[in-house]
Amino acid sequence: MKVTKSQLKQIIKEEISEVFSPDDYHDFGGPDEVYDALDAFENMSDGELMDAAEKEGIEEYIIMDGEGDLANRDEVIAALKNV
Repeated sequence: MKVTKSQLKQIIKEEISEVFSPDDYHDFGGPDEVYDALDAFENMSDGELMDAAEKEGIEEYIIMDGEGDLANRDEVIAALKNV
């Protein structure tokens, strides 16, 4: 049986939610608050995002502006979330 990346991602989320209930951890906030580890990319610097993209083999997504910063930060983050 073949499993796509999105199916695997969903399976992992379901398994994690069964093991780690937000009610078990007070720092998660209320029961409706869910922490998504993929949000960590939003807090990375441009340099960290470029390093992560290179490590994941998706450096073709990197477009730099004239100052050496990412010109397409949102696209790189989206690509990293889908690796």
